[in-house]
Amino acid sequence: MNAYLFFYDGYVSVSPTVISMSYALSDYFDTVIIFAKHTGFKDFQFKKDNIKIVYCEEYVPVGKSVNKLKYFFKASLNYFKKTQFPRKEDLILNIDDLTFPFSFLLAKLFRAKFTFLSLEIPVDTIPSWKKFLFQFVRSILIQDELRLSSLLTSYHCSSYGKKIYYIPNSIGWQFNYESHSMNLLAQFNHIDFTNKIVCAQIGMIYPQVYSDVLAKVFTSIQSAVLIFHDREEINYSNPFIQELLSINNKNLLLSGLVYDIDEIFLAYRPIDIGIACYKYVDDNFGLIGKASGKLSCYLYFKKPVIVNKLKGYSEIIEKYQCGVVITDVNDFHEWQKAIALIMSNYDYYSQNAYRCYLNEFDFNKQSLPFFKDNCY
Repeated sequence: MNAYLFFYDGYVSVSPTVISMSYALSDYFDTVIIFAKHTGFKDFQFKKDNIKIVYCEEYVPVGKSVNKLKYFFKASLNYFKKTQFPRKEDLILNIDDLTFPFSFLLAKLFRAKFTFLSLEIPVDTIPSWKKFLFQFVRSILIQDELRLSSLLTSYHCSSYGKKIYYIPNSIGWQFNYESHSMNLLAQFNHIDFTNKIVCAQIGMIYPQVYSDVLAKVFTSIQSAVLIFHDREEINYSNPFIQELLSINNKNLLLSGLVYDIDEIFLAYRPIDIGIACYKYVDDNFGLIGKASGKLSCYLYFKKPVIVNKLKGYSEIIEKYQCGVVITDVNDFHEWQKAIALIMSNYDYYSQNAYRCYLNEFDFNKQSLPFFKDNCY
């Protein structure tokens, strides 16, 4: 039996869900094959021999780009021609909207099992023919109820007759903590962190996650430092990065390190407080819920968090008392109070963070219903 994942965006190395799912599937299937493409991120190397990433560039004629969907599809077909096509006992797992029609019809043609995995909520209008096709999807993997509702609304569809599985965007594999790489704080060897509270925003550096607002707010918080760490090398010539440095030249630090996801613990473990704020620019950000990879990592590494108030998101933090919810991200007084509250009872918030992870964000625990139904 084989499992096939169609991941057109291709950034396997920075997708906890894709990595976690692939590792989990490899325990049930003979081979797990991921159709992807090279991206600006580093290619990922799985530590299990029965997981293979098929880079579609290698299966199309020279000069043809798999950034065009038709060549991505042709590459997939060329791979199948050279190996074997899916069989009845196989699983086809499609990731997001663009490859959905192709992978769904492929599953129907070869009578393979099919599941739609939603990482991103569609923000563009979906053609009517795709909406029609989606009515016949019977199995959906998604992070939580609010994101499901948005997905179904996008497709003008109901959940009637569908099997819904909820999985968080989180780490589902074990780290090897032996590393010779430098941790997040060690790169700033000119700074004494002894009496400083280390707050960090790990992940993208964009206005959509209030990076500019945070930079400004922290100029007034003398007890802390704020570190921005990106998934890729920070481009200092980028106008937004230059703006951040002009806003805050006091206690804002930009990380010059880039970690493979297997070494991401080097970024999370040294910090005190994790920041995970999102603007409601669309449902992807506004309904972030259990789709926030940085939030799940903070909790995994027992870091208390500060988040902004968003439906289906901040309620989790309030329920488990694993951090503080900010109502006005522009108000530095709120930030000062939030940081002081966490540090006044740090062990309490830290233990609650891990308890929240175990109950809400443990990928292996939350994904069990899916594997019981599809892999036995």
